[in-house]
Amino acid sequence: MATPRRQSARVSKPVSYRAETEEEESTDDGFESGLTSESEEEASDWEGRTSRAATGKAPAKRAKHASSSGSKGSPQKVTRGKKSLGLLLDMPLDILFEILGMLAPKDLVNLTRTSKSLRQTLMTRNAITVWKTARNILGIPDCPSDFSEPKWAVLISGSTCQNCGAKSVHKVDFYLRRRVCTRCKKNNLIVTSKFAKECPTLDPIILNFTPYTNVGGWAHGHASGSRFYWKADIEYVAREWETLQKNLQTGLPKAKEKLNEFKLARIDLVDEITKYAIICEDWADTAASQRNMEAESKRDKRYHAIVEKFKELGYIDEDIQSISMTKESNQSTELTDKIWRRIQPILEPVVQARKTERLVRQRKLLVQSRMTFLKTAYQSYLKTLVPSEWIYQARVEDVAKFPIFDQVLGAKDITTFSTDNLQEPISMLPGLITEWIEGRRADLRSKLPPSKNTGQISSLTPAPGIDPLTLATSVFECARKCLANQSVWGCEYGNPLFGWDGVAPHHCTVDPWRTINGDSSTMIAFSEKGSAAAAKFVAFAGLDVATTTPADMDKKDLRFFCSICGPKYSRDHPFGRCAYTWRSGVAHHLYRLHSTEPTWTVLTAQQATNVTKPEETDPIRNHQCWTCSHCSIYLDAWVVRQTVVEHLQATHNISNPKEPNDLFFLPNLRSTPLTIPMFKMSNPNRTLHDTTVDIKCKHCPSSNKQLFMLSGMYAHLKDKHEVQNPVKGRDWEIENITLTSSSR
Repeated sequence: MATPRRQSARVSKPVSYRAETEEEESTDDGFESGLTSESEEEASDWEGRTSRAATGKAPAKRAKHASSSGSKGSPQKVTRGKKSLGLLLDMPLDILFEILGMLAPKDLVNLTRTSKSLRQTLMTRNAITVWKTARNILGIPDCPSDFSEPKWAVLISGSTCQNCGAKSVHKVDFYLRRRVCTRCKKNNLIVTSKFAKECPTLDPIILNFTPYTNVGGWAHGHASGSRFYWKADIEYVAREWETLQKNLQTGLPKAKEKLNEFKLARIDLVDEITKYAIICEDWADTAASQRNMEAESKRDKRYHAIVEKFKELGYIDEDIQSISMTKESNQSTELTDKIWRRIQPILEPVVQARKTERLVRQRKLLVQSRMTFLKTAYQSYLKTLVPSEWIYQARVEDVAKFPIFDQVLGAKDITTFSTDNLQEPISMLPGLITEWIEGRRADLRSKLPPSKNTGQISSLTPAPGIDPLTLATSVFECARKCLANQSVWGCEYGNPLFGWDGVAPHHCTVDPWRTINGDSSTMIAFSEKGSAAAAKFVAFAGLDVATTTPADMDKKDLRFFCSICGPKYSRDHPFGRCAYTWRSGVAHHLYRLHSTEPTWTVLTAQQATNVTKPEETDPIRNHQCWTCSHCSIYLDAWVVRQTVVEHLQATHNISNPKEPNDLFFLPNLRSTPLTIPMFKMSNPNRTLHDTTVDIKCKHCPSSNKQLFMLSGMYAHLKDKHEVQNPVKGRDWEIENITLTSSSR
C-alpha cells in the first residue's frame, strides 16, 4: 500500500520582501538549478528551521507577546477587501498539491514568483508530480532529459526573450531550446558559412557537437537549408573541447576515452534535440491552432452577446453588422455589464450611422421604383408646352426632388402606387417649374463677378435693363467636367457655356448608379478667363460688350486665326490653318495649354470665302437628338434631322425649315464633335522644292549652312526665332541648288 504524504507538513511563512525581490530578480528565476531533494529542502531551504544535529538541542522557544486581538482597550481592526494566501500556506501538502495540480504550467511558474515559501515548496522533488500533472493536462511533450520540469515549464509557457527580456516573444526555437527575439537571433546566431570569419581561432569540428537551428535571424520565421548556431552554445562546446584537448596533450589518464565519450555524448544530444524539436514543433503548431480556435470562439461569443444587446435596443442585424470589424467586438474577453457600459457609447454611433444610411438607401430605392409613374406624368405635362421651351425645363430627377414630389414618392404608407397619387403635385408643377428656373437663374447671377476691367476691355457690366445672363461675355463651365460637357470641337478639351441659353440645356450626366448612391445635381461655375476671351472677340467684331448677346456674335460669323497655332501639314506641305469661330476660339483660349496668351487675327471677307463650312456636314445631323419646334410628336423619342425636315414638309407645309424656329436639337445628346473650320492655304509658288531640303533661314547667321524642308523651316522659325507667321523672302528663302542627273 502506498504511503501517504505526511499530514503534519506545513508550508513555511513568507520571507521579507527584500529577500523575495532579490530572488525574483535573478536572471534564471532559479529554474536553471532544477529541483532540490526533500532532505536538502528540509535542511537548508525551509526558512526558520535549524538542524537539531547541528546545535544539539531544540530551537529556542519564542517569547510570548500580547497580541492586538487580546487587548481589551481597543476594538479589533478588520481589513476588508484585502486578499491573503494565509489559509493556502496552512494547508497540508497533499491537499495543496492536489489543488496546484489543476493549474496550468504558466500559472505554476507565476505562483513560484509570489512568495519564497511557495517557491521552495514547488521546487522540491516532492512537487514534481504537480508539474507533470499540469503539463499532461495541456498535452505538452515530456520534459527533455537535460531539462528540469520547472525549467521546461518556463520555456513552454513564457512570453519574454530569455536573452534580453523583450516581451511578446511567442515562438520557441526548440532546436536551440530557447525563446529568443528576432533581434537576439540576429546578434547571436552564426551561420556555418561565416563560422571561420566569426570564430577564426576555433576548430570547425566543434560544430558537429553543437545544437543548431534552421531558422536564421533574417528569415522572418521561415526555415532554410542552412545551419545556425547560438554563440553561447559554441563557446560552451569550445571550452569543453579545449579542456579535453589539453588533457590529451598533457597525457592525463583516460583523456582520450573522455574525449571520445564527449564526442559521442554531444552527437547523441544534438541528434536527440533535432528529433525532439520536430515533435515539439508539431505540438506547438497544434496548440497554437487550438488557441486560435478557442480565441475565435470567445470572440464570436462576445460578438453575439453584443449583437443581442443591440437587438434589445431595437436595432436589426443589417445595422449591427457594421461593428463586426471594430476592436471592441473582436476581443476574447467575456462581455460583462461593466464592459458593455464602457463600449456602448463607442459602438452605438456606428450602428446608428449604418441605420441612417440604410434608411436613406431604402428610401431612394423606393423613390426610384416609383419614378416610372412620375416620368409618364411629367411627359404628359411637357407635351402641353411649346417644344422650344423643353430645353429650359427641369429634368425628371430634379422634379422628384421638389418637396411635394419627394414626400409623395417616398411615402411608405402607400402600398399601391400609380399616377393618380401624383395628380395634386402635377397640378402645381407650372408654378414649381417657374420657381425652379428663377432659382437657377438667380444662382447663375450670384456667380457673376462684380464690375471690373479686364485688360484693354471695358467694364463687363451690362447696360441698364439688360439681363447679364443674356450677354456673350457671361461664360460658364461645368464644374463637374461631366459626360454631358464633352467638347463640341474635336481638337479642344472642353465646352464653355455661353449665357443662359447655353447653361439651361446643360444637366450634369453621371454614372447611373450615382443617381441612388451619389449626388447627380448640376454644378456650374463662372469662367473668368473665358469671359475675358469672349470680351476680346466681341471687341474684334466691333460690338459693345455691355449689350452683345451670343446670337449677335453668331450673326457676325467672323473667323479668327490663333497667333500661336501654325499651319496644318500633310506630307510636309501646309494645307491650311484653323479658322476659329468666336465660340470655338473661346474654347481654344480656355483649354489649349499655350505657354503664352494667344492673340487673334480676324480673317478678311476675302479670306473667309476660302474657309470650309463644317457646319453643313456636322455629324450631329445624323444623331437622334432633333425634334420639331411646332409639335411634341418626337418628345418621347428624338430623331435625326432629316426625319424632322420631312415631318415639317409633310405635316406643317414648311418647305425650307430653319433652325431654331422650325427644328432644333438637344446639345447634351451630341456624341460626335464638330470639326474646326479650316482656312485652305494655296501652294507657295514652289516647283521642284516641295520635298527638297533647300530652304534657308534668313534669321540664322550666314555661316550657318543648314537647309530645311518647308515643314521643318516652319517649325524652326517658331521654336528658334519665335516667328509665328513666316513669310517667304522675309523669314526664309529657297537656296539655289544645281541639279544634276546621272542619266538621261
